[in-house]
Amino acid sequence: MNRAEFSRRAALTKMHGRALDAARLVLVEGLSRYAAAERLGIDIAAVSRAAKKITELKTCRCCGQVTGSHSAASIRSRIGGYSTR
Repeated sequence: MNRAEFSRRAALTKMHGRALDAARLVLVEGLSRYAAAERLGIDIAAVSRAAKKITELKTCRCCGQVTGSHSAASIRSRIGGYSTR
């Protein structure tokens, strides 16, 4: 992933600080998750979550715009809720 694509995707998340830096090191710079965690002094699981959050964003087939994945709660609110019983 190049820097421009990463920046576009990162702007759609609420990530900041070391989590965002970790995702950048892994996805743009090509470091391993372990190396990024060690460099930034954070847990490897936090690095994995940050990178996953950036990579799981979807791209529109028509216009190429990056969009966030829809949570179940946001889908329920659009369709008026549903019952699990």
